[in-house]
This record gives sequence, structure tokens and C-alpha cells, in this order.
Amino acid sequence: MDDSPSALLNAKFFSKISFAKGLTAFPRLLKSLSIRESSFWPLELGMKKWMVLFLAAILTMGQLACKNESSENLPSAGEAALDRPEPTGSAVLEFISKRDDYRQWPLYPGKIVLSPGRHPHGSLLITYVSPNTLKALRNRTGRLPDGAILIKENYSRQKKLLSTTVMYRLEGYNPTGGDWFWLKISPNRLILEEGKVKEYIECHRAVQNNDWIFSGSVE
Repeated sequence: MDDSPSALLNAKFFSKISFAKGLTAFPRLLKSLSIRESSFWPLELGMKKWMVLFLAAILTMGQLACKNESSENLPSAGEAALDRPEPTGSAVLEFISKRDDYRQWPLYPGKIVLSPGRHPHGSLLITYVSPNTLKALRNRTGRLPDGAILIKENYSRQKKLLSTTVMYRLEGYNPTGGDWFWLKISPNRLILEEGKVKEYIECHRAVQNNDWIFSGSVE
């Protein structure tokens, strides 16, 4: 560690220095600045008093620096809000395609790329899950968390993309439908259906005891 006067006077140094090091740093600082106690008039008021004030200043600066460093690592209010898109087709589409590209997400556990599908989905499927969804599935929680997203890309037998369907959980959004927001988009990203789609709710009601999921057990 650099014990030069410039380092001792540096705010970042003060943010890291310990209480014990502060005790030893003060005399070194005076010496490095060629200040004698007899010529340093404040010390005539009491060396111990000024030592206490000096150490208090060190601890205060350290606390403020640590607080600032911690706050720099926290997401802003705007960034935190983006982790839960609004229940609209455009907001969810923006989130999964630009804010957090779903094609970089893991596949549903046990599924492969272009796994067999069935009506009303494609003959072949690629099923993606958001990271928090994967964690819940692996932990067998029995219910996927708020913010969970499952995405199915539906393909024909000729491996042509037909549509993409999305299930997005937002607690309190629609309790009678499992709190799922539904979205269907075309290959060129046009919104075909969104929201509390009755057809989707009635279809998935058959597996409401499995958190409305057909892809596999959640328990």
C-alpha cells in the first residue's frame, strides 16, 4: 500500500483504511508534511481531542464511500421496472426480443431443439424458459414465480417457423387463469393475440393442477 502523503489524503484510501490503521496513519501524515506538534496550533488544544476528531472523519468518509460503491452496483428504478414488463403484447415482445433475447435462454428441462409437438402448437417445438423459471423447475417448487416466462416456437414438419407463443406470469393479473398473460406473435413479430385469451385459458385449464403447464411436471 502507498503510504505517501498523496495516498493518505486520497478519499478512496480513507474509504478502505481500518480503524487500527487510522491510529498509525495520523503521526505519519504529520511527519510527512513536516509539521511539528509544537508548531501546529490546533494540537495545543489537546492532542487526544484532535486525534478523536481525525479518526471520526476517517470513519465517516469510509462509510460514505462504501455506501456510494454499493449504490453504484444497484439497478436504477427504471432498470428494475424492466425486469417485470407490463402485461401488454408490445411490452412483453420488447422485453423478450430486445431487453433480454429469449433465444439465449435455456430450454425447458428435458426438451431438445425441435422436439415433437402437437396441435394447436406446431409439429416441432423449441421451448425456452427464463432463468427464474428454470430455477423453479429444477427446485420442483410446484408453482412458477412472478415474472416467469415460457416461450414456444412452433414449427411445421418442414421446420418452418409458424408462430411463437408466450406465457408470462404476473401475480394478480388474472387469478382465475393462473395469473398468466398470453401472447402469440407471427414469424415477422406481429402480435396476433394477447392478454387473457379465452381459448388459451380453457385449453390450459386441463393442467391447472400443474400450474397450467403442458410441457412437463413442475413438482
